[in-house]
Order: sequence, then structure tokens, then C-alpha cells
Amino acid sequence: MPKKAEKKRQLTIYLLREGLGEEAIDLDKVADTVEVAVAGAGASQVYIKAPASNVPRWVSFFPSIEALSGLFNASSSALLLVPCSGRAFAISFGHGRYLLRLGSTEENFGLKVTLNAVSAEKIRSIDKKTFDAIASQTREQALTESPMAAFVLDGEQDVLRAVVGGPANPADGCRLAGRDALIVSGNINLSNLAGFLERYLSHSESDAYSVKFPWVDRVREERDRDRKEQLNAALIEKLRTGNLASCYLAVPEIIEWDRIEGFNYLPEQEEPAFDLRLPELLDQTRAEDISIEWLKSRHVRAMDPEGGQVQNWLLYRCLNAELVIDGRNYLLSNGRWYQIDADFVAQVDDYFRALPMASLDLPRFRENSESEADYNRRVANEVPGLALVDRKLISYQGSDRIEFCDLYSSSKQLIHVKRYGGSSVLSHLFAQGVVAASLLHEPGFREKVNEQLPDSHRLPVEGRLAADQYEIVYAIVSQSPHPLWIPFFSRVNLRQAVRQLHQRGFRVALAKVATVADGCQLDDVQGGCAPSVETGLM
Repeated sequence: MPKKAEKKRQLTIYLLREGLGEEAIDLDKVADTVEVAVAGAGASQVYIKAPASNVPRWVSFFPSIEALSGLFNASSSALLLVPCSGRAFAISFGHGRYLLRLGSTEENFGLKVTLNAVSAEKIRSIDKKTFDAIASQTREQALTESPMAAFVLDGEQDVLRAVVGGPANPADGCRLAGRDALIVSGNINLSNLAGFLERYLSHSESDAYSVKFPWVDRVREERDRDRKEQLNAALIEKLRTGNLASCYLAVPEIIEWDRIEGFNYLPEQEEPAFDLRLPELLDQTRAEDISIEWLKSRHVRAMDPEGGQVQNWLLYRCLNAELVIDGRNYLLSNGRWYQIDADFVAQVDDYFRALPMASLDLPRFRENSESEADYNRRVANEVPGLALVDRKLISYQGSDRIEFCDLYSSSKQLIHVKRYGGSSVLSHLFAQGVVAASLLHEPGFREKVNEQLPDSHRLPVEGRLAADQYEIVYAIVSQSPHPLWIPFFSRVNLRQAVRQLHQRGFRVALAKVATVADGCQLDDVQGGCAPSVETGLM
């Protein structure tokens, strides 16, 4: 008779934080404890969770069927705690993971093991978070094992959150998946479990994955609880002492500015403020009142002209910060901390500083009374050679309606104007510029654009476009007196956008639109790029 194949099992494995053992278990939830023998490991315990039963929610859909009244769902859960190689592992069965206390396991244990053990040619699935015009989380799955290169993964904009794939060495199992927990399929039992755990611990302590996947650690979400508490403490210290270099408030997502009159976020505020200003908020707040709890309990409300609330965010989500702790660069964006590779930061910053400023003077933005649309109309009337194209949307070959630009100059500058905001706001601006410029290579699109332009500004329709004669200008409205500086993820996305535009033959420049309060003289100004992140933010 042929030998019966050994049963493959799928296990979910956590690595407890160093020094932790049974104290990581919430014993109040444990109904029974049984000692088991795990070959090659120390005394191991199975913690059994009390079974829970409940009536299925769908039963209420059939109130008249008496036979359904006795149906119950039941769940059984357990957690195996195994001391091995000087550390403790927790293996979850059913909902056994809920027996673990929050913060008791190593962050990214499963991801590091998988990245080190998996073959770069046997990837089945990846989870990623992308910092683009709209921050998004996506999963890509291949029908068969595929090389990592087959997946759409941008090492500058994507944070890798989880990977599924086949290990390079069969001794690691048949399939690995990982984020915090490691999910492994293989011929694993109590007699060989310790050997697997030793291998996984070794993988988790290695940085060898950086050779196969060198972009992984460029940007990663900081999920270690102690480090996040340290970062939050450093942030609060900066705010309390008024050291606001690299700290600022910004709307965290794309909004319809024309619907918004202002923001309610200041203490005892009677009228909406036109924009979010961190110094103004701190001037009205006692230093001893500033805490993480304070940041996470206060709200920023976007208000319409009738006094209605359009959108609402926690103040913590609107706060952006860039810190350096223990020689590592960290960013707070949209309520989450990220660790950024220092060399990557330097590359992005050098690229940003080298971008040219546009050779045009734009009037100041009236910060207490103008919307972007109002500003664009006024500038088109005041500045010779500028044509207003704002809100003149074009439908072309079934695509979404596209805005050519906000202002188009007689010297062939496509000017896109946006008020300063968080990374998603500015990234959306950069994406608009790329889409519109790319379509300029289409004669049919240029014909559509000409319908919106005066005769003096019309584009050539026949033949190939001389793209190098056109300049894409990103004009950012900022109230800061410092040279132009934008959030890190926006700097990353801007670099991506500029590279795409250069590949299509276009020139690219930046412009800073300064602001002025109503009643002040509207002098024209032109900003420049910041020499370093510490000199200013906007």
C-alpha cells in the first residue's frame, strides 16, 4: 500500500514580545489550562477559551418559523504557548488570538519571516497601502505563483503590509503569509513544531530580505506601541514649547472648497476660521492642556456658509509632523506614524529643492474672502496674458471630465492652483497636471481645449505637439512666510509626477502664492524652495 500522505495543517503563529510569557495571556478569559509536550521546547500550555454560543442574527428574518428558534452558533478557541529558543510563541486556534493581551506580540513578525523565507518567484498575493491622490489599501492576487515583479508595487509610494507566497526552502513549509502573525501551511505537528519555530525566529531576526526587496523599508508604518508612545511624547513636547518646525495643520483629505466657508477648531470660536493654523490654536490653549488625549478628542469641523457642518475630523488627523528620534526619520500623517529611511528622505528632499520656480508673479490670495475659483477669476482679469480655464471641464473619448488647467498663459504655461493641504490634497493636484498634460499629445483633445480658450491662446492642432515648449506650473497657496515646503508624501508624489511629465517632454515648475488678510495691500510675491525642512513648511 502506498504511504499515506501526512496531513498538512495551517497554523497562525505570534511571537510574544521579549520577556513575555503567560503574562501575555488574559487569564480572565481562560476556562481551562492543559500542559502538553512539544518535542524540543520547554513546558507548553494550551489555554482554552470558554465556548460561546449565540442565536444567528439571520434568524430574526423568519419570526414565524418556530423550528429556527433553537438554533445557535458556537465557537471553540484555544491558544498554545510554546517557549522555544529563549522566546515564547503563541499559536492560535479558532478565535484564540483574543486571549492575547493587546500589545503583547511583536509587530511585523509574520511579514519579516515571510519576506526572508519566501521565494521572490513564488508570490501569490500582496497587501499594500498607497500614498497617492487618495490614500488607499489594496490587495493584489495572482492566479498562480508569480515573481514579485508581476505585481504593481511602487517602492516610493507603497507601504507593504502583507505577503503570501511559497518558501524558497521546503523546510519552512508549503505556504507562508505574514503581517504581525505568521500563517504557515505545512506538515507540522507537536513532534516537529519546535524546529519550525526556531527557523521562523531566525528569519524574523534577519534583514536579508533587504537584498531581495530593497524598497521594503523605505516607508513603513510604525506599529510598535512603545515607539509610537515615544513619538507622541516628543510631539507633545514640541507643541507645548512652541517649537513648530516641521509641525503644521492641514485638511487631511480632498474637499470641495467652494462649499466651505471656514473651519471651527479654536476654543470659544464664534465665526469659522478661513484656514487651519497651528500657531493660532496653540496661542489660545494652555500648554499644560496639550496632550495626545486632547488632540484625539478635539474636532475640526468644516462649515458651509449657512452654518452647517460639511465634514468633521479629529484634530490629531489634521496634524502633520516630521521628527527625528534615535537617528531615524518619522512622519505623522493622517493620524499614523511612519518610519522613513534616512537616505530616501535625503533623495526626495534634494529632488524637491532642485525643482525650478516658475518665472511668473501671481497676486496674493485674499485669505479671508476668496475661494480658489474667486482667486482664479480675479487673477485672469488682473494679470495680462492669462486665460481662465478653471471649471471648464472637457469630456474626451469616454474619460472622466477633465480640467485642462486653472489658468493658461500666453507663454504656454499650464497653471494649476491649489490651496495648501495634506498629502492627499496636493497629490490630487499633481495627478491633475499629469492627466491633462498627457492628453495634450492627442490632437482631438487639443481641439476640445481650444473651444475653451480665446483665439490668442489657442493650441496647434495639426502635427506633433512640441511638448518642450510647454510648462506645467503647480501653484500652491500658502499662508506661511517661509519658502515653499510641502508634506513628505506630497514631495514623493510630486517627484513621481515630475518624472512622468519630463518623460512626456514637458517642463515643470513650482510657484508659491502668498496670502494677505483683507484690508492689506495686495502686493505680488513669488516664493522659492526651502533650503531645508527646518526653515519652514509651506
